[in-house]
Order: sequence, then structure tokens, then C-alpha cells
Amino acid sequence: MDGFRKKNAENSLRKRKWARDLWRRGLLIGFFACPGFASASVVVTFCEDPYAFVCGTTNDSYDEAKTVDAMKNVLIRVYSRIAEQGADGSWIYPELSRAPPDKSPPTKAQALRNARYMRVLEEEMFREMKITTRQWREAMQESREDLMAAVRQSGTLTASAKLMMIDRLKTIRILTPSEFASSTGEWIHPGDYFGRDGLQINAFYFPSMHALTLVPGFFFYGIARAVRPSPTVILNFFRQVATHEMGHSIDGSKFPKAYGRMKACVSDHFRHELPRDRYFHFFEGSVSDEQMKHSLGEISADYWAVQAVTESFRRRGYDAKRAIGELRRSFGLFCSSPEKMAHGDAHPGARFRIGLSMGRDAGLRRFLGCKPQPQRAPGCGLNGAAR
Repeated sequence: MDGFRKKNAENSLRKRKWARDLWRRGLLIGFFACPGFASASVVVTFCEDPYAFVCGTTNDSYDEAKTVDAMKNVLIRVYSRIAEQGADGSWIYPELSRAPPDKSPPTKAQALRNARYMRVLEEEMFREMKITTRQWREAMQESREDLMAAVRQSGTLTASAKLMMIDRLKTIRILTPSEFASSTGEWIHPGDYFGRDGLQINAFYFPSMHALTLVPGFFFYGIARAVRPSPTVILNFFRQVATHEMGHSIDGSKFPKAYGRMKACVSDHFRHELPRDRYFHFFEGSVSDEQMKHSLGEISADYWAVQAVTESFRRRGYDAKRAIGELRRSFGLFCSSPEKMAHGDAHPGARFRIGLSMGRDAGLRRFLGCKPQPQRAPGCGLNGAAR
């Protein structure tokens, strides 16, 4: 009898486990059979706290060692191609020139060495990323078109402002690193902008040239930001960077009247986010009008980068989940920067750029299907404050 009861109890236990497992499997089947449910959870999490969503998982997507390894691989190949052997048999490794104390321009010999170094570095850089110069140019042109489309669709800008902005965007020169070094070789030391080895992580818009370029180091950072680097993923990473730099050609320093409401919004809600000018004495938390003007240039450039990225999602038929994945990869580059603005730096801090400039943008939130959050701090667009 005891044996029968024991066996019956074991059978009952197996049935309960089987029923419990079947119930769980049924839930899982139902979960994966409704992809919108999984997508909705990602969207809700992102919309609730974009900064935590993007930067809370940075360690999963950014590997500094991957950046360093990629740079080492390229430099080894660069040096093997252009290193020279001195009279004493020692090897002379090339580097980019920097301005001397008297600020004199590069000599002809320096300009030639700079141009050669940048040409070889660029070739090896594209080789490492497995993309061609043509693919990069096409991606940059698509970014330009996305930004121009965003300007055209603005419901706030006047018709004349749109025409002037689009004209500036049409004529901006997008230079590869070697093209920049060649076109400025007679008056700029590229080492001051790109670093001695050309691998500084940065990007620039030069108003005097009406041109922009991405420093080679940025390309390698793009490789490290991708969990599974591919030409498509890496090129998409550059779109946000490129459109930010393009945005400087139409930012608040060029069209101050167009950004009056944005400036008022930043001043009313986020003035405390701006650093006090270190060279003057202001009350704690206050900033000079000049600092506000400088910061507005960066904030408005970020604004246009978000508008262009949103437009690219529409034009390419992205759904919300895929768009959020791209946002995580591209805006994740700010996660390693200070959370708040540093003294002497006009760039907003990471929380501002991700959580507010991007995360609170009204147009992007509508595209993703985010619910309004009237109790949260607003985003600052051309229309002013928007929640």
C-alpha cells in the first residue's frame, strides 16, 4: 500500500510539473507569437527613461579594448608602409605636425608628410571597417538629405529661413580626413585637430571652410560601439555624428531668431545644467549670455541630429524597436562623456543630450509611440518647451 501511494504521489508530482511547464511554454509561445508585445516592452522602457535605457547597458555594447586593438592593427599597417629608416639604422615613425609656439604654418615638407600619412591612414581605416570611400560618401549624402527633409517639414521655421538653411546644407563640403589634410595643408597643422597619430576621437565643422570631417579615431570608436560590427551598422553609427556637425551650419549662432523659443526653454528649465564661466564671477548656477549663446549652438546642432535621425527612420520604414536599437548604438557614444557640462565646454552633458535633447524630442517620441509625460522636464525644440 505504501509503495502504491508513493508511486501515485510521484505520478501526481510529474503531472503537476508537466502542467506547470506546459503553462509556462504556453505563455512563452504566446509571447513570441505576438512580436508587438515584445516590441512594446522595449518602447515603454525606452520612453520611460531614455538615458537609463541607452547608458545602463553601455558595457554590453562598448569594448574599449576593441577600439585599441583596431587602432593598433591599423597603425602597424600604416607604419609598415611609410616608416623610414634613418642613417643610423633606427626606424623613424611618421606623425602629424602640430603648430609650434610661434604658430607658424606647416612647411612644404611637413604638408607633404601630413598628406601622405593621412592618405595611408585613411586607406587602412576603411580597410579595417570593410567599407569603401564611396559607401561612406553615399551614407553622408543620405544624412544630408535626411536633414534637408527635416528642415523642409518644420512647421515652425519661416519659408525664407528654410530656403537659407537648405542652401547652406546643399553647399556644405563633406571631406574625408585626407581631403581635409590636403585642402588645409598650407595653413593648418592636422595634429592639432586629429592628434599626432591621427586617431583622436572627434568630428569638426569648420565655418570658414563651410566643411566638416570626421577624425579617423571616430571610425574606430564606431567599430567598438557595435556588438556585431558590419558595414551597415558602422555607417548608421556615423549618421548621428555627421548630422550634428551639419547642424552647426544652421545652428543658433547662424540663425538666432529661429531659435528664440528654444533658447527661452533652455534658459527657463535647464540654465542650471550650464557651467559657470571660469573666467568671470557669477552667482552659483548662473551663466553668462555668451556662454548661453555658445551652448545653444551645440544644443541646436543636437536638435537637428535628432530630427535627421527621425526622418531617416521614416524614410527607411523602421519600426519602433529597430529605431530604438539604432538610437542606443548611435547616442551611446555620449555615455562615456560627463553627465553634466564641464567648465569651458559648450557641449551638453550626457544626461542632457540623451535624456532631453534626444529622449524628450516631441517628434521622435511621436514616431516611437511614447506616451506624454506632463510631469517630466520638457524637451526644448523650435516651438519651445514640449512634453
